Amino acid sequence: MPSSWLNNLRGSFLNMIRFPHLLPADCVLWQRFLDLHGGAFSRFEYDIRVGEGTDPGDQYADNVRYDAITLSQRRIDVVGYQANTITLFEVTTSAGLTALGQLTAYPKLFSLTYSPGLPIIPHLVTYRFQSDIEQIFIAQGIQYTIIPSGQKPPVPEERT
Repeated sequence: MPSSWLNNLRGSFLNMIRFPHLLPADCVLWQRFLDLHGGAFSRFEYDIRVGEGTDPGDQYADNVRYDAITLSQRRIDVVGYQANTITLFEVTTSAGLTALGQLTAYPKLFSLTYSPGLPIIPHLVTYRFQSDIEQIFIAQGIQYTIIPSGQKPPVPEERT
């Protein structure tokens, strides 16, 4: 039987494959959100690139330019789809000004990149806010969900 650290490592790796772009701790946070609210969405996409990226210039080969542009694009953690709205999720264990900036900019970048034709809602998923930040989210009208860090996800019922 593998040791518990190996099981934790394996679980973290599998979550990172399932939820690309999320850090291991963010994967746990996101899974808790999904267990509580995931049923409200028809599907999710992860690691969604938006914006133009940075072109290093025509002195580089096309494949190098493509890679540079792709790697420098902004990336949204999660995009959730409902019948009449698209929700852009930022998932972080401790929300600060970085999360605020991302959730302010991502809706416009997503709209410019994909022209979805549906309302776009920014939404934060976190365990906690850094000091003085929650009031700014409220003032900006940015939705958020605080998941209690000690909360365990619901256990699925056994079927007999």
